[in-house]
Amino acid sequence: MNAIVPKGKQMLLWDSLGKKLGEYLPDYQYSNALDAISAYGHEFSRNKLIEKLANVLLVDQIKPGEAHKAFAKLPFKLIVTTNFDFLLEQSYSYCKPILDESQLSISVNDNSVSILKIHGDLHHPNKLVATEEDYDLFIEKNPLFSTFLANQLITKTPLFIGYSIDDPDLRQIFKVVNERLGNSKRPAYTIKLNSTHHEISKFERRGIKVINIIDKELSYSRLFELIFTELESYWQNEILKTGTFTQEESQSEILVKDDSKNRLCFFSIPFQLLSFYKQNLFPIAESYGFVPITADEVLTSGDTILAKISALIDKAEILVMDISSQNNNVMLELGMATAKGNSKKILVFKDEDDQIPSDLGGITYINKPNDIFTDYEGFFNEVENWFRDIAEVYREYFENEPSRLLNKNEYRAAIVSAISLLEKTLRSKISINETQYKYRAIPLFQIVRIAVEQNIVDKKDYITLRQGLEIRNTIVHSTTAISITKDKAKKIVDSVNKIVKSLRQ
Repeated sequence: MNAIVPKGKQMLLWDSLGKKLGEYLPDYQYSNALDAISAYGHEFSRNKLIEKLANVLLVDQIKPGEAHKAFAKLPFKLIVTTNFDFLLEQSYSYCKPILDESQLSISVNDNSVSILKIHGDLHHPNKLVATEEDYDLFIEKNPLFSTFLANQLITKTPLFIGYSIDDPDLRQIFKVVNERLGNSKRPAYTIKLNSTHHEISKFERRGIKVINIIDKELSYSRLFELIFTELESYWQNEILKTGTFTQEESQSEILVKDDSKNRLCFFSIPFQLLSFYKQNLFPIAESYGFVPITADEVLTSGDTILAKISALIDKAEILVMDISSQNNNVMLELGMATAKGNSKKILVFKDEDDQIPSDLGGITYINKPNDIFTDYEGFFNEVENWFRDIAEVYREYFENEPSRLLNKNEYRAAIVSAISLLEKTLRSKISINETQYKYRAIPLFQIVRIAVEQNIVDKKDYITLRQGLEIRNTIVHSTTAISITKDKAKKIVDSVNKIVKSLRQ
């Protein structure tokens, strides 16, 4: 009902669908949708039933509406639907429909979005559950689907959206779970708009709590769009705030305000190349002032891997993604990045023969060598050239950011930004005897001391910088808010600006 429908056409609800098919039956007295659909199939054959359903449901004409698009931005990993159409699949840049029990063992164990279509769809007539016989035989024909659904209802909190819970097969599974678990069952919810007392009672009898929104001006489509958008924003903000970061620099950049640019560079790469990239490409990003981060460096509670990745994509200033061999997880994440419609800088690694989707124009692509472990020199040079160009675009902004935040009375953010600028500048200027990758781990306190010893930093500024480091560490690592005066923040920002200006000259 929330789809974009051709002018002059109308989508049908379940009851309206039954009445529509009943019009084609001679001398038929309509009683309910299931009876009418079953009678149509019996009268004209199952093939004709499938053709008629596709026709009256406008399957080849409807497009996802704003509610569908907003929903597809939420980092849900598994969606279960009884719909026959393809609106959900069209809403995602990449997802995996599940219509066969054999797919369960492989489709729900990665980071991609899976859509479990328990009643099949109009492209798979043998899987379609539409008639009385289909419903009667559902559990017998699909025992693993039933077991899987029961497990989801036991271990997850279900949210029913635009669903009446009238399907007998799902009601039977839901009832068994509720009866067996009793008070130990997880609560289930549904979102309704201007629902009546009778409707609310019907859901509550079935063990489902109704979140009833009272607003006579809202349509369901607009309501869902608002809810999904607000939930996405809340989810994105909270998951990183409550996460634990294995790299201190990453945690510092997460604290940067959303209206400011940060130095985070999110790497979305196949797991088998993670170690290679961390050893060889991360130092390139770091040498130009960026902070590389991967999803495994952020520890969050619960089953939130997709939500975590979505939040990192949303937060990071630049993205590096390896879609070589058409890695499905990375393709999903690339789709998530482009769907957000922001101005992020994206670098994509691909195999020479990879076909790039036509809707991903304007993104920089670098061909990866067939054997990256031996034939990497030219590849590394291209990557470094890209980071060099991007760093030049951001250089002036990052150098002015501490002063900008100070003028906005954002004293905590100004100190964090200033210390970050100091660290990036000093790491590129001091001389040490270790390799670039190894010295990534040298603490900033030690970096500042080395800079003093090499006369890069004046001893008079050392005490001020030490205070700035201590304040910055408290801001980043402590849950206790500390009071920072304008004078203290200004002294630290001025000292950093003086050092950076001196080194630039």
